[in-house]
Amino acid sequence: MIALRISINGEILCTAGAEDLSVLTGIVGLGGPLGPKTTPQRPDESLAFRLHIGGLTSRESSDDVHLRWKPDLRLSLNDRVEIQIIETPTPDQPEEESPAGRPETRERERFLNAKETYLRLKSKFEPPSS
Repeated sequence: MIALRISINGEILCTAGAEDLSVLTGIVGLGGPLGPKTTPQRPDESLAFRLHIGGLTSRESSDDVHLRWKPDLRLSLNDRVEIQIIETPTPDQPEEESPAGRPETRERERFLNAKETYLRLKSKFEPPSS
C-alpha cells in the first residue's frame, strides 16, 4: 500500500498508511507573525509551527474514520521535515481514530453551530427591533 514515511531532523517519526485509506496527509503549518510587515492579530501572538499526520478511511462495510498517527507536533525554526511517498506492506498503526460522520451530519452540526453563534452575537451587531 501507499504510505508516507515522515522524519524530523533525520529521525523517522512514523510510516503512516492503512489498507482502507482514501486520504493521507502530512501537513506542515506555520502561523503567526511570519514576516517583518505582519500585523499580529493579538499583541501576544507568537509563532506556531506544527506538523499534522492524518488520514481518512473509505470503507464499504462500516463507517469511515479520521486517523492520526501522532498528535499534532510542535516544530521549531530550522527543523527539517521530510515526507517520502513509499509503498510498504507494514505501515505503523494510527494512534487515534475518530468518527468521520456522514456529510449530512456534518452539515447539520455546522448549521447548529452557526445558529448558536448568530444568536449569541445578534444583540452586538443588529439594532434592537422596534
